Amino acid sequence: MRIKEMLDYEQAEPVQIYLERYEYASLPHVTIALLWHTMMRLGATRALDVGDYSPEEQYLTVEHRPVTGTPVKKETQGERHVALSGELCLLLDDRDQHPDVTDEYGRELLLTTPYGRSSKSNRSDDTTISTRDRAPSSRSVHTTAIRRPVRPPTPTNCRSARRT
Repeated sequence: MRIKEMLDYEQAEPVQIYLERYEYASLPHVTIALLWHTMMRLGATRALDVGDYSPEEQYLTVEHRPVTGTPVKKETQGERHVALSGELCLLLDDRDQHPDVTDEYGRELLLTTPYGRSSKSNRSDDTTISTRDRAPSSRSVHTTAIRRPVRPPTPTNCRSARRT
């Protein structure tokens, strides 16, 4: 049985540390990082193509493409540029080392499985994380809704601030 709930900061931090250490640049790692740091929806991450990523300018372009199977919520009103941190760009660059895969429309996928663009249900499964396996916890928490931290990172509690 899955319990679907929002992932809070105390749960997310050990999961992200685990993914960074043991599953670096994997599809779940990159997906969780994008969802957590940009607050994008799963459907928006599924819609991303290689051409939507601008490493020099450090942003992603989210586009509504219903004809080619990747609509976004709110259709054209949901189209936008999403700013990325340097750390997230490095992660995306490392993910880019994986084999190039195109979908049936000839689009190069940014986040891909060996079989092409993941389906809606597969992407949801990819982001289901059992923190019991990745960090000490008094209970097993599964989540498919990772959008907002309960305690958002601030300059004093974000990872980059603790490094200095």
